[in-house]
Amino acid sequence: MNKLFITLVCLIALLANAYFGYFEKWAPEEKNDKTDIEDEEDDDGDDNDDDTDPDRKELYTIEIELDEKKIIEIENDTHKITLLDIDDETVLLKIESDPTEVLLRKGILEKVFLEGDYYITLMVEDITGNTVKLEIKSYEKFSVHLPPEMIGDRFNYDFELYAEMYFENYTTGNYSKYVLDSDGSWEDIVDGPFDIESGYGDKHSSVLNRYVMNGEFDITLDSTETGEVTVPGEFKADTREYTEFQDRKTIKSENLGEMKVDQLPKATIAGEVKYDGVIRYYPEPTDEQIPTISQQIYYDTTIREGDSGSIWYDGSTDLSSGQYNWTAEKKETFKVDGKEVDTMLINISSNFYFNFDFHRQAWISNEHHHIIKEIFRTNTTYEDEEGIFWMIFEERRMLLDYIIGDTEKPWKDDETAEYPTTHATGEYESWDKIPKGGHLFDDDPMTQDRIVQMAPEDALEFARENSPGLKNFMQQYPNSYIGRAKYNATLQDKLGLEDKVGTHLWNLSAQEYMSVKDAREYGEKHDKEPEKQYTLRVAKNISNELNPRTEERYKFETEIEREYGEMGGYTKFRRSELGSKGCTLSGAIDIIKTDPDAKNELFDSDSNLILKDLSILLGRGDTGESRPGTEIVQALTGLNMPYTKYTWTFQRASVYETGDTFIISVDINTGRLVQVTQITGNQMRGLFS
Repeated sequence: MNKLFITLVCLIALLANAYFGYFEKWAPEEKNDKTDIEDEEDDDGDDNDDDTDPDRKELYTIEIELDEKKIIEIENDTHKITLLDIDDETVLLKIESDPTEVLLRKGILEKVFLEGDYYITLMVEDITGNTVKLEIKSYEKFSVHLPPEMIGDRFNYDFELYAEMYFENYTTGNYSKYVLDSDGSWEDIVDGPFDIESGYGDKHSSVLNRYVMNGEFDITLDSTETGEVTVPGEFKADTREYTEFQDRKTIKSENLGEMKVDQLPKATIAGEVKYDGVIRYYPEPTDEQIPTISQQIYYDTTIREGDSGSIWYDGSTDLSSGQYNWTAEKKETFKVDGKEVDTMLINISSNFYFNFDFHRQAWISNEHHHIIKEIFRTNTTYEDEEGIFWMIFEERRMLLDYIIGDTEKPWKDDETAEYPTTHATGEYESWDKIPKGGHLFDDDPMTQDRIVQMAPEDALEFARENSPGLKNFMQQYPNSYIGRAKYNATLQDKLGLEDKVGTHLWNLSAQEYMSVKDAREYGEKHDKEPEKQYTLRVAKNISNELNPRTEERYKFETEIEREYGEMGGYTKFRRSELGSKGCTLSGAIDIIKTDPDAKNELFDSDSNLILKDLSILLGRGDTGESRPGTEIVQALTGLNMPYTKYTWTFQRASVYETGDTFIISVDINTGRLVQVTQITGNQMRGLFS
């Protein structure tokens, strides 16, 4: 059975229900003032008070005496006003539509909510004896316009995460069900300014948005093999995003995560399982950065009750890209940190590829920039004749208390940030079908013993000369190129320190471009991926055989070790999108050597790359593992493997096999450092397998 595994994006919301009752009819003795007077400030020559906003009406002035009850009619709705108390500067009113009394000061505007989520704006114009002249300035629908974030903001939330996964094999009857239930705290922090480096190594003044989660969870497994088993655990996630002030672009993000459980659900021997890591990610600062779903819907705009619309969001994965529909449902009032806060409920929903449903509800207010309350829920089901898989994922948070900062972000919108076009340490050469190896692959024996034992262009040339299938594929698709490749070596010297004796492998996949939309349609029609990929593996075998005639120490043999042929796959990027010049493999090695963490993890004391347990990947980043268990681990820890387009990626081991990994990527077009990932801990594969 082909199981569908989802990539989840975390934004969260909770739906609350409010009741707005109908008001009673007033007693016969009450005065009924249905005065309809044109506002004195309306001088546009028509009968309308305000032509610019259909939801805002300039109204009229009334006089009311102490203890008098007066009925006024606004937009065919009646409202009862009672004057309760009076002095020289203040007036105490009761409006039947509002559950609380209203204290007005002379000359000061005050908003009072009525039934139906409308409000009136009142002002005391004059107080003479026991008579008050009251201006009803406007009658409007409830609306929200988010204030800006402030440096110094600190917002604390209660946080919950819930997930269910279910697998069943119809043939064997075997099943597994996982339930994760967690709760803890969530904190939003805004801080700065800081001088932060981009992926090119230059620094920019930036603001920090930080999100910190801490909590505890229980994982319950019910399966054919184990019965029901529950294990407790703890988690922590600390996400930091740095945005520079000139172009408002995110130039760096950091994710620090921790997770531990008392033991694995299926473990036969008890023992604590730990998992922690750090991910640094450097987006391309000159690229257009896609606004988030929230930014597209309710940032920098006024949202009124009843508003609705649709947006298109280009997510980082196929499953999250698509149309999102939204509606401003209604006004809700919550008590937060001892204060009542009026909010607008925003409903956002979508349905994606492979029955992937997205639902989000968020409450926003005029008090500050941050969410008041939120729930985020996704679910998916996949079923065929062999079995079924379904997954539910839900996050909630509710604001508990907060501090609003006192400094606005110092945006410099009249300036443009400047960045290098390429990383200064890199080496760049023209390429056609595969980026080149570069200077480390010259004939200097001092470098030949310490480097990958086949330049990528040499591996491709050998493959094209010795594989009729690959040759025909690349003739059929003249714009194809090596969209994916992987180098690794099995060395005779187990330490991998010096001797290059062993087998050196290049897995090469030539790929033709296809749009995501066309690939989806093909998959839905044929129930498989489009076969626009040709894959084979080239091996260079090096043995330690001294040639007495030439006194050469090594014997070299190159072969096509395995040929998979045409198979499912394609590239999402046209060759023309990737540029005529690219960073060589040698240049990428020089660049990663400048990163202190990479130098410590991947190089020996003489600054030579260690090939033992190392994989070098070319193409779109694919260093994680797509499985439901890892999605939950990523949600709890914030350690989501970042997206990369076309990069050289160096990966030491695999967290899913050994419990530890180190990954670093370099963009081929520019030499920009894209990501640095370091994860340590026990094997997490066993948590959900």
